[in-house]
Order: sequence, then structure tokens, then C-alpha cells
Amino acid sequence: MYAYWGGIIRHKKNCVAKKIVICSLFVAFSTILFAHGFPQDLIDRQVQQASQPVAIDIASLEPGMVLRIKYLDRPILIYRRTAEEIEQLKTLSPKLADPASENWRDSVKSTFGSASSQVWTQLLLATNRSVETSRTRSIQPEYFVVAGWSPYSGCAINIVSKQNARGVSFHDPCVKNDFDAAGRIFAGEMKGPRTGESARFNLFVPPHRFIGPTMVEIGLPEGETLPEIPADFYPSFEGISAQEVLRLGVLFNRKSVVLSAISRGASVAVDLPGQDPLAAAVIGSDIEIVRLMLELGAEPTHRATEAAKFLEREDVLELFGKYAAHNK
Repeated sequence: MYAYWGGIIRHKKNCVAKKIVICSLFVAFSTILFAHGFPQDLIDRQVQQASQPVAIDIASLEPGMVLRIKYLDRPILIYRRTAEEIEQLKTLSPKLADPASENWRDSVKSTFGSASSQVWTQLLLATNRSVETSRTRSIQPEYFVVAGWSPYSGCAINIVSKQNARGVSFHDPCVKNDFDAAGRIFAGEMKGPRTGESARFNLFVPPHRFIGPTMVEIGLPEGETLPEIPADFYPSFEGISAQEVLRLGVLFNRKSVVLSAISRGASVAVDLPGQDPLAAAVIGSDIEIVRLMLELGAEPTHRATEAAKFLEREDVLELFGKYAAHNK
């Protein structure tokens, strides 16, 4: 199952052999305990992890193989291109929507969908721009390090199993968008919630560097800190409906905004894809706001429960359990 919740990615945990071999490596960190509650605990943990770069040995990767790792709760792919793919990158530019990644800033801005996505947005802002805008979008032509989800749907991307004349190497299975071996979107293929000329988004390239011939380090360089999120990345609550203000308010843990939207007539009991305020609160708000939504008439939807399970929000699941018991 794939899903996208306000900047949170859900993807298949098992690795499928789409192109010779897909390996799985889960980057483990020691348990980090904070006392602020969600979402601040998640932010604090990811900030600490982002400051600890992870070294990956890619010596066993053969052309056409990919190593899939989990970093800061999201998938990263390290793909070794074939000679044919490297050659194709020299001629594909006319077929691509944004061959030089000119729309990079807007694409990173689009990832900031909730308080839960703050650190990943900051991490992508730290990407090496000379790498991002190069033809191969990589430090070494053979190896491509790329975020493993689509900026259009949030779904985990697939590796295309066979070399093709069109030059497609990556595929978004949810909205059927195709990308070349440098993660660049093909022109005319911008489908999904984010479309249009302004949404020419390539796959994301996370900060990384080579620390040896076959050793890749992912994350911030040692001693560097995450950049601040620009002011224009934050949502505006002006000129939109009360219902949309409520949705954005709970995604960004803004209690005063939430109360204002409700006073203007926004409903907490909407069970529609992309418009479920309780599911949005599970993704972006602390337990106080989630409890407030229930007190005002929201009911635990399947979408909200699945979001709580994915984020491992035991506080929310316990609250939903008490709600169900009380309303039997």
C-alpha cells in the first residue's frame, strides 16, 4: 500500500527485484527520548539524526542494481546506472520538463506539507546545488543517490525493469509519471495532485558525498546545521475557506488557527480524501489538538487510524481506543 499524508510517506517495506536486485538496509539509531510530545519529539529526533551522517558501502552494486535504505524515516535509493543510461543522459534534455532543475526551490517547498515534514524540507534545502543542476545530478556519473518517493504523489518510486529507448529509469506507480536515470520528469507527464507548468518537479537529491571510492555518506556534513525554512514556505491562512484554514492549522499544529477556523464554521467531521481534518491533526498536531477534534464531534476515521499506526503515535491510538470504548 502506498499513501501520502501531508509530507509523510508510506511505502512497501519489502524490497522487490525490479531490476536484478534490490537490497534493503535499515539505518538504525539508538533510541532518542524527548519530553515535548508529537510533533516536536519527531522533529528533535530527526534533527539529531540529520547531524549524524551515515556511511553506506556500495562496493557490491553492479550496473542496473539499486540499494534501498531508510533514512530519517524515508526511503533513499542508491542506483548504479548502466553504460546505456549514462549515454542517454547526454541527449534527453529536449524531452524533459526541467532538465536543469530550475524549479528545484518550488519542488522542495512542496514537501513542506505539515509540521512532520519540517526536517526533510530543511535537509533538501541543504542539497549541493551544483550537483542538483548538473546533467547527471550526481557526484559520480555511475552512481545516483535519490530520494525514493515521487514529488507528485508521495508514493515510493519503482525502478524500471528493462532498458528502453525512451530513457525511463524510474516510475511513479500511483500517478504513472516517468523519470530518467537522473530523476528528471519527462515533459507532458506531470500528473497527480501537483500539476501544471509551475509543478515541473524532478525527484529529490538528498545531501550526500563520497568518502571513498565505494563509500557514500548520506546526511549533513559533520559540523553543519540544517538551514532555516524560508518564510514563504509556511502556509498562508488568508483568502481561503474556513475549512481549508482548519486543515492547514492542524497540519502545522496551530491551535489558535484551528479555534479560529472552527468559530468561522469549519467542520471537524469531514471524511474525504485530502479533506479529513482529524487525519491531518494526527499527522501534524499534538495530542491536545487531536483530543479537541474528538470533543467537537470528529470520529476516528480509517484514514486517521492508519496515519496514527504509520507514525507510531501510541498516544493517538490510545485516545481512539478510549473513544471507541466510551461510544459503544
